[in-house]
Amino acid sequence: TVCAALAQNEVTRYPFSKPKKDIPKRSTWITLLTHGDQILLQKRPPTGIWGGLYSLPEYDATIAAEQVIATLQSAGYHVEGHQQDAPFWHTFSHYKLELKPLVVNVRQTAPRVSDNVQSQWFTPDEIKSLGLPAPISRYLEKALEEIPIAPP
Repeated sequence: TVCAALAQNEVTRYPFSKPKKDIPKRSTWITLLTHGDQILLQKRPPTGIWGGLYSLPEYDATIAAEQVIATLQSAGYHVEGHQQDAPFWHTFSHYKLELKPLVVNVRQTAPRVSDNVQSQWFTPDEIKSLGLPAPISRYLEKALEEIPIAPP
């Protein structure tokens, strides 16, 4: 067989990469709720992204941080203070996820959390033995170095 690129003296044009498809982007708030020396985690549903792993509670990123705080307060949390950490990205095979951390210190936990087996408070030492998504684990490792976590 004859190489068509060689026959046409265009060997530098081939082979060429296909143009990359744009990967859809999504955003979510992740909330690092602290109460004394404990952090609230939620067990994710068994199917889907990060199925069965513990993660930080998430909120729709189309709402403002103040609305997330208002939602937490209406759920029974007494928010003492909050700060926004720098957002970061995690890439899946079919989309990119922007994670927007919101660190929230609560004085009192919401009464409904104790009834919800999917949401539990853990100490940093307990978290080390849990299954967490890699980007959440990396974020928590960094955040816990910077955020003072003290017993109530």
